[in-house]
Amino acid sequence: MIDPGDEQNAIGDIRLAMRAIREGWEVPGQTMRDCIKNAAESLNSPKPSVRMWAAEFLRKCSETSMAAAEKIDKMDRLDAGKPTDGPQKVEVVFIDKPHAH
Repeated sequence: MIDPGDEQNAIGDIRLAMRAIREGWEVPGQTMRDCIKNAAESLNSPKPSVRMWAAEFLRKCSETSMAAAEKIDKMDRLDAGKPTDGPQKVEVVFIDKPHAH
């Protein structure tokens, strides 16, 4: 757990959580939620280095979440037999002329 009052422990905890994300370690959901909550609280730390590490950790969590969402989308499209790379076919339907598509 991140203790905003203890700079070295706070930074160490954040760096460990960042390493878990980077290495792809399986982290229990509640543990990750606690890390995110603690990092968010650490944004109010009086220590600039703790705030910096907390912000970086939260940015990395967001980046990782987006990458995971993209992979899930790709797998869903693969399962549905749809293309996963390159330009996608988009169907445009005109409301005033419903047969012109």
